[in-house]
Parts: sequence; structure tokens; C-alpha cells
Amino acid sequence: MVDFGAGTGTLCIGLKQRAADCRLVGIDPDPQVLAIARAKAEASGMTIDWRQAMGDRAGEVIADGSATKVVSSLVLHHCDLPMKQNMLRAMASALQPGGRLFIADYGRQRTLRMRAAFLLVQAVDGFTTTGQNARGILPELIADAGFIQVAEDLVVPTPTGSISLYTARKP
Repeated sequence: MVDFGAGTGTLCIGLKQRAADCRLVGIDPDPQVLAIARAKAEASGMTIDWRQAMGDRAGEVIADGSATKVVSSLVLHHCDLPMKQNMLRAMASALQPGGRLFIADYGRQRTLRMRAAFLLVQAVDGFTTTGQNARGILPELIADAGFIQVAEDLVVPTPTGSISLYTARKP
């Protein structure tokens, strides 16, 4: 399993707790953040393979077709459109045929309340990149990257807008 945008490792550690035998690779471009992730995992007695790379360049640190699952949490809303597209293609490249994609990120903001709450995220992270997510572009981008069975399986309202769980499969 590969986590694109692993950050300080919270998701990786949670996944490893639930699937201890899983080979897990956490990718992030920030060496300081990866140092925090590494220390957290070591303190928990977990073996996670941390690799430094931008998500769109993950192919430089992981082999094509080496993963059965790819996850990403709260990363894509930070990225401009070309980076979103390139990261999704890199995720597809990392997966074996039949591999599964799981993305949790801000998606289409369906209600006035969620749209208003999301304005805080937009003010901090930028209106252009976050606006793409708020308009609901991610399912189309996921499909354009070569995935099938693209679905928005869950929408969770939060104090900062709704977060969607997207799933898909590599053919």
C-alpha cells in the first residue's frame, strides 16, 4: 500500500495498526515532515517505508505496479490542476491491475452551509486550487487518469466543509 502525501504519518500509522502485515510506503515531499512521521512510527514500533518525493514524481521512488492499494488524504485540494492530474496518473502507475484507489479530500460542497464553512479552507489554501474541488472535479479527474468504477462513497460534513471519500479501481 502506498500513501501519497503521507505528511506526519498519522494515516499510515492507523493503517498499519489495522493491517500489521501490510507493506506500507509513505511518500511526502517534505523531509522535515517525514522525520516526524518516521519518529512517530518508530515510537509505535511500526515498520513503514518513508520516501521523499512529490506525488507526481512518485515513480522515482516506487516501482510501477508495485502496490495493491493507494491512499491519499487531504492532499489534492492543495494542488493546482496539472499537479492533481499528474498525481492521479502517478497513483494509477503505482497500482497493479485491479488495484484499489482511496482518496479522502474536500469534494463538491453541496449545501450553502458547507460552502460557507469551506471558505476558511479556501482563504488559507487558495481559491483556485480548492475551488476545483468545491465544484466536484475529482471524480472526473480520477476517471481521466485511467481508473474505472469511480465512486464518491461517503460525504462527511465537517466544520471546514464536506470531505468526500472517493474509491476507484485500476483496470
